[in-house]
Amino acid sequence: MESLGWEGAFIKTYGLSSSEFYDEFAEFLKLPLEQQMAILPEGITSN
Repeated sequence: MESLGWEGAFIKTYGLSSSEFYDEFAEFLKLPLEQQMAILPEGITSN
């Protein structure tokens, strides 16, 4: 991480910049809860 910096390490790990991530996450949050839950892996939430 030291040679890449935080943003470079983020891109290497997730394949997109942090600003792209936040844009996509904002779109995810606009979805109805049912659609959000269908996207999340099973077991990530508890009821």
